[in-house]
Amino acid sequence: MPKIEIAYAGLIRTLVRSSEEHWDMPSGSTVGQLLEEVVRRHGPATRPHLLNGTAALPPHVLVSVDGVACRDLATPLDGKEARVRILVMSPMMVGG
Repeated sequence: MPKIEIAYAGLIRTLVRSSEEHWDMPSGSTVGQLLEEVVRRHGPATRPHLLNGTAALPPHVLVSVDGVACRDLATPLDGKEARVRILVMSPMMVGG
Protein backbone atom coordinates (compact mmCIF):
# COMPACT_ATOMS: atom_id res chain seq x y z
CA MET A 1 0.00 0.00 0.00
CA PRO A 2 1.74 3.20 -1.16
CA LYS A 3 2.31 5.94 1.41
CA ILE A 4 1.39 9.30 -0.07
CA GLU A 5 2.65 12.63 1.23
CA ILE A 6 0.34 15.39 0.03
CA ALA A 7 1.38 19.05 0.08
CA TYR A 8 -1.41 21.58 -0.45
CA ALA A 9 -0.84 25.07 -1.83
CA GLY A 10 -2.99 27.98 -2.93
CA LEU A 11 -6.76 27.91 -2.57
CA ILE A 12 -6.91 24.18 -1.77
CA ARG A 13 -4.74 24.72 1.30
CA THR A 14 -7.39 27.08 2.66
CA LEU A 15 -10.24 24.70 1.79
CA VAL A 16 -8.71 21.63 3.45
CA ARG A 17 -7.28 23.70 6.34
CA SER A 18 -3.95 21.97 6.11
CA SER A 19 -0.65 22.36 4.33
CA GLU A 20 0.26 18.67 4.39
CA GLU A 21 -1.22 15.21 4.97
CA HIS A 22 0.07 11.64 4.89
CA TRP A 23 -2.19 8.85 3.65
CA ASP A 24 -2.00 5.23 2.61
CA MET A 25 -3.60 4.60 -0.77
CA PRO A 26 -4.35 1.20 -2.33
CA SER A 27 -1.79 -0.21 -4.76
CA GLY A 28 -2.51 0.88 -8.31
CA SER A 29 -4.11 4.18 -7.24
CA THR A 30 -4.12 7.10 -9.65
CA VAL A 31 -4.00 10.87 -9.30
CA GLY A 32 -7.73 10.97 -10.03
CA GLN A 33 -8.46 8.52 -7.21
CA LEU A 34 -6.31 10.58 -4.86
CA LEU A 35 -8.25 13.74 -5.75
CA GLU A 36 -11.54 11.86 -5.22
CA GLU A 37 -10.23 10.87 -1.79
CA VAL A 38 -9.42 14.53 -1.02
CA VAL A 39 -13.05 15.36 -1.86
CA ARG A 40 -14.34 12.46 0.25
CA ARG A 41 -12.25 13.46 3.27
CA HIS A 42 -12.66 17.23 3.02
CA GLY A 43 -16.18 17.59 1.67
CA PRO A 44 -18.02 18.33 -1.56
CA ALA A 45 -17.02 22.00 -1.50
CA THR A 46 -13.55 20.91 -2.68
CA ARG A 47 -14.83 19.06 -5.79
CA PRO A 48 -15.28 22.04 -8.15
CA HIS A 49 -11.79 23.24 -7.26
CA LEU A 50 -10.14 19.89 -8.13
CA LEU A 51 -12.23 18.01 -10.68
CA ASN A 52 -14.28 19.03 -13.71
CA GLY A 53 -15.71 15.73 -14.94
CA THR A 54 -13.08 15.14 -17.64
CA ALA A 55 -9.98 12.95 -17.79
CA ALA A 56 -7.74 15.99 -17.37
CA LEU A 57 -7.26 18.44 -14.55
CA PRO A 58 -8.97 21.84 -14.73
CA PRO A 59 -6.58 24.55 -16.01
CA HIS A 60 -6.30 26.18 -12.58
CA VAL A 61 -5.14 22.95 -10.87
CA LEU A 62 -1.49 21.92 -10.88
CA VAL A 63 -0.46 18.50 -9.60
CA SER A 64 3.03 17.06 -9.42
CA VAL A 65 4.01 13.54 -8.42
CA ASP A 66 7.56 13.22 -7.12
CA GLY A 67 8.39 16.57 -8.73
CA VAL A 68 6.99 15.71 -12.17
CA ALA A 69 3.96 17.69 -13.34
CA CYS A 70 0.97 15.67 -14.46
CA ARG A 71 -2.26 16.68 -16.20
CA ASP A 72 -3.80 13.22 -16.65
CA LEU A 73 -6.01 11.89 -13.84
CA ALA A 74 -5.02 8.35 -14.83
CA THR A 75 -1.38 8.98 -13.83
CA PRO A 76 -0.44 6.14 -11.47
CA LEU A 77 0.94 6.72 -7.99
CA ASP A 78 3.61 4.05 -8.40
CA GLY A 79 6.03 2.85 -5.80
CA LYS A 80 5.94 2.49 -2.07
CA GLU A 81 6.00 6.23 -1.44
CA ALA A 82 5.02 9.27 -3.45
CA ARG A 83 5.07 13.00 -2.79
CA VAL A 84 2.13 14.74 -4.41
CA ARG A 85 1.83 18.52 -4.55
CA ILE A 86 -1.60 19.98 -5.29
CA LEU A 87 -1.84 23.68 -6.17
CA VAL A 88 -5.18 25.30 -6.92
CA MET A 89 -4.93 28.83 -8.29
CA SER A 90 -7.73 31.31 -8.66
CA PRO A 91 -9.28 30.80 -12.12
CA MET A 92 -8.64 34.51 -12.72
CA MET A 93 -4.89 33.85 -12.51
CA VAL A 94 -5.08 31.45 -15.45
CA GLY A 95 -7.27 33.64 -17.61
CA GLY A 96 -10.67 32.08 -16.81
